[in-house]
Amino acid sequence: MASINPGLEGQILISTDGDGLKIYDESTGLITQSNIRTYEYNLATSNVKDAIVDSDGNTWVGVYWKGVLVMPDMATSFEYVGRRSVLKNTIGTNCVTAITGDGHGNLWLAADHCGVYHLAHDGSSSVHFKPGVVKTMPSTVMSMLEDSEGTLWLGSSWSGVAKMDKHTGECVNLGAWVKDGNKIPNAYTMVEDGYKNIWIGTMGSGLFRYSLLTGELTQYKMLVDNTVVYPYQILRNLYVRTLLVHGDFLYVGTADGLEVFTLSKGGDIRLRGRFMLKSSVRDMKVDADGVLWAATTLGTCAFRHRERKREDLYRGRRVAY
Repeated sequence: MASINPGLEGQILISTDGDGLKIYDESTGLITQSNIRTYEYNLATSNVKDAIVDSDGNTWVGVYWKGVLVMPDMATSFEYVGRRSVLKNTIGTNCVTAITGDGHGNLWLAADHCGVYHLAHDGSSSVHFKPGVVKTMPSTVMSMLEDSEGTLWLGSSWSGVAKMDKHTGECVNLGAWVKDGNKIPNAYTMVEDGYKNIWIGTMGSGLFRYSLLTGELTQYKMLVDNTVVYPYQILRNLYVRTLLVHGDFLYVGTADGLEVFTLSKGGDIRLRGRFMLKSSVRDMKVDADGVLWAATTLGTCAFRHRERKREDLYRGRRVAY
């Protein structure tokens, strides 16, 4: 041991030479490894010379040849997983493009030009389905969805939409087994509704619907030769960035605003509202009070349906609709 100092309430900090920082809990009588982490080296095997807690509750750790670490009293509960982590470098070095849960506490994660990872819940290990090694794995996956039947769907920039075998990583393209199906380009977002329809938003080709019940694939276009194809299925903008299903409503975030549709069991959708925000909608969520929050390139908007008002938080104003 190098030093002993009072820690947080009921704790003693024990600094060691080569075994990191230990914590003695007076209530249990147990000594455990400190949960303080750094991405530059493994603190648990370091030569810790001293550790103290200041009057504000921050923990300071002095490490031989490494400098000083500080763990703030109100430290974030988020833990880093990636190439800078000594202990949890389990997802390669590329940009993360999509994340979804697997229903068992673990994660499916896609990385740019790096295929798909199946990541353990604590980030400590992963299985990598690498393009080239898995011949049918898309290089860049932009969206992922695990549907109500447990099937994992991948939407990619150039390889369309495919369902992936969770054990082998092999993918079967949607257009390859749907009658008259073609590759769906630039599939940026996917969501399932309560009628077992998967809605697929693309960058430039509008909105698609795939029925898990019938295998039918439908494209909802805006105009063909200046003629409206579907009177109640119109998208003013074919660049779809995000989709959200809440109850029987489908919210479509496009490159210039938000469009709201009513869903039906047969797959038909009827336009309920259109909000031209002059900005791209990147994400949407509905809170416990039923307020729809939209993240746009200009800032955050809140759609308060009960008041029929839209609040642009970045402008500090409310607009009736």
